Amino acid sequence: MMWQRTWLIGVWVIQLAVCQAQPTIRIVPMGNSITQGAGAPGGYRKPLHELLIKAGYAVDFRGRFTTNSDRLTDPEHEGRSGWQITATAFTDGVALDGQTRSGLLDDLPTALDSSLPPSPTPTVDVILLEIGTNDLQHRVAPQGDSTRIVPHAISRLTTLIGDIHQQRPTAQVLLSTLTPMTTQWRGISAATASRVPVFNRLLPALVQALRQEGVPIRLVDQYANFMAANGTAQHLIDGLHPDSTGYRLMANTWLAGIQQVVAPVTAPAKESPFWSAPFRQVRIPSRLDGAVQPAFFYASQQPRPQPLVVSLHTWSGDYRQVDSLALLARQRDWNYIHPDFRGPNRTANACCSQYALQDMEDAIDYAIANGNVDTSQIHVIGVSGGGYATLCLYMKTRRAINSFSAWVPITNLVDWYYETMSRDPKHTQDILDCVGQTGNSLNVPEAQSRSPYFMKTPVARRRHSRLHLFAGVHDGYTGAVPITQTILFFNKLVSDFTGSANHPQQVDAATIQALLTRRGHDRRTGEKLANGRAVILKRSLPAADLLIFEGTHEMLLNEAWNVLTRQAQVRSR
Repeated sequence: MMWQRTWLIGVWVIQLAVCQAQPTIRIVPMGNSITQGAGAPGGYRKPLHELLIKAGYAVDFRGRFTTNSDRLTDPEHEGRSGWQITATAFTDGVALDGQTRSGLLDDLPTALDSSLPPSPTPTVDVILLEIGTNDLQHRVAPQGDSTRIVPHAISRLTTLIGDIHQQRPTAQVLLSTLTPMTTQWRGISAATASRVPVFNRLLPALVQALRQEGVPIRLVDQYANFMAANGTAQHLIDGLHPDSTGYRLMANTWLAGIQQVVAPVTAPAKESPFWSAPFRQVRIPSRLDGAVQPAFFYASQQPRPQPLVVSLHTWSGDYRQVDSLALLARQRDWNYIHPDFRGPNRTANACCSQYALQDMEDAIDYAIANGNVDTSQIHVIGVSGGGYATLCLYMKTRRAINSFSAWVPITNLVDWYYETMSRDPKHTQDILDCVGQTGNSLNVPEAQSRSPYFMKTPVARRRHSRLHLFAGVHDGYTGAVPITQTILFFNKLVSDFTGSANHPQQVDAATIQALLTRRGHDRRTGEKLANGRAVILKRSLPAADLLIFEGTHEMLLNEAWNVLTRQAQVRSR
C-alpha cells in the first residue's frame, strides 16, 4: 500500500491507493441440501456469488461437488442432501426414525484437503456452515432419548467446529442459524419443527465459548429471513427448503457476514476513505450477534465534557462516506462518530433491522466510553438514508437524545418501493433485498416493520428531545425521495403528540397538493436559511418541527450545523 495526501478545505485528507492485489477469498459453502440448493436452482450460492463480485471481492467458491448450480460459473460446494452434523452412529447417537445417515465430521479431513489445500499465493479462507436440520428432523439422540435431541446436536456441532479449527486454524467460520421447518414437509411433526428455534437460541453461547478459545467464528442469522411479523414461516417452497426469495435473502445475509470478516479488494471511489488524524477508525462489536462494525471516531480534547454528533451514512453509503459534518465537529472540538450499521441498505441485516439499530446504539455507547461526552448533549443527524436511520433510532431507542435531525428522509418503505419503480429501480431492488418478497410481491408487513411511519411513536420518551425534519421542495422531481415522505411522517407525529387528527400544525391535503404541483413558487414565507435558501413551509410542535426549503434532495450543511449548535445552546442554559 502507499498513501497520497491532498489538501482539502484546511485539513489533510488521506486517500488510499491500492497498489497490489489483495488475497483471493476461498469460500467453502458447507452443509446439507440447503447448501446444495434444493428447491431453487443455484440455491443461495448463485445470488451470493453475484453479490460478492458486485461488492468488489475476488472470490473462489471451493468444494468437491457442482450439483444444482444453475450454470453458475463458480459452482463448487460441499453441500450434500440428507447429511447431518455427524454420522448417525457417532458415539452413542441413534436416529429415532431408524435410519442411518452420513455426517460432515466423518468426511471433514477429505473435504478440507480438497477444498482448502495449501496455496502458493495469499488467500483468505471462509467456511459458510449451515448444518443440523437433518439431525433435528431425524431425531438423532443418545441412546434414543428424545429429550436430548437438541443438546446432543449442539455438542456434536461444537466438536465439528473444533475439528475445522484444528485442521484449518486460520479459516473464518460463519455459522448459520437453521432455517425453519414446518409440518408441510413429510414426516415433520409440530414437536420436531419446534426444535429449530430451541437449537438456534443455543448458538450464541456456543459461538461465544468458541471465540473465547480462539476460534475465528461468527454467527449469521438466517432464521430471521424466513419469519414473518406474525411469527409464521415464509419463503419455504416445501416446508423445509427455501424458495428463490428465501435463497436470495440468505445470500444477502451471508454477504453481510463475509463483509464483517474481510474487506473487498476495492472500495467504490465515492466511498473511499477520506479520513485522517485526529479521526480514528475503530471497530465495535455488536452486543446482539458479535459482528464487528467499523466507524470513524473523534474524541474532544476539551477539559469539560462536550456534545456528541452521531452522523449516519446515506442509503447506499457506509462509514467511509465523506461527511463534512466531521470537519465542523472537529473545528468546534465536539465528539463525533460515523458508524457503519451494516453498510448500504441492500441486505436483510441492514435497513433498520434489529442488527442495524443495535449497531447505532453500540456506536453511541462506544463514543461515550471512549470520548469526553456530555451525555445530555447527544445529537443524531442524517440525510436521505441517514435521515431514514435517524428516524428509526428516534422511534426505537430508549436512551435520552437531545436532538434528531432528519434531512430529506425516507419514512415509508412501502410507498418508496412503488415511488422508485420508474425513477430508480436500483432502490426498488434494494428494498426487496432488505425485506424480501411474498410470492412475486413486496413483503409488505416486513417493509412496514422497518418504516418509521408505521412504528409506534414513543411520545413520553421524546417529549424532552427535539426532532428537526427538513425536505427540499423539489425532491421527488429532481431527487430520489418525494416530500410527502417527510410531510406525512410529521403529520403522524402531530397526531400522536397532540391526540388530534385535525391539529392546526398538520399539513392539510390542499397544502400538500399545492406543494407538489406548484413546487412552492407561490408559498415563500420570506424567511431565509443560513445559506440564503428560502423557507417554503414551516410547522412546529414543542417536540418536533418541519421545514420545507427551496432545494432538492440534499442537506444544507451550514443550516444543519446551525441547528445542532442552537440545540446545544438551548440545552446548556
